[in-house]
Amino acid sequence: PEIFYRLDQQIHHLMLDEFQDVSGAQWEVLEPLFAEIASKACAEHTALVVGDKKQSIYRWRGGDERIFDEIEQ
Repeated sequence: PEIFYRLDQQIHHLMLDEFQDVSGAQWEVLEPLFAEIASKACAEHTALVVGDKKQSIYRWRGGDERIFDEIEQ
């Protein structure tokens, strides 16, 4: 929690590219940062996720394109 608190004080914009290939373990690390920034949702704090589920090629290393759908909600 302390690490996320410190990072949150410095991170204002978060862009996650090739998101269709994010694994569950990777999302577990990124999700608290994303959630904090998304909760502020203003010009000073933005989150952008870029990806294309049709291009998901890293299932063999845990990539889970379903996470892409879940964060939209």
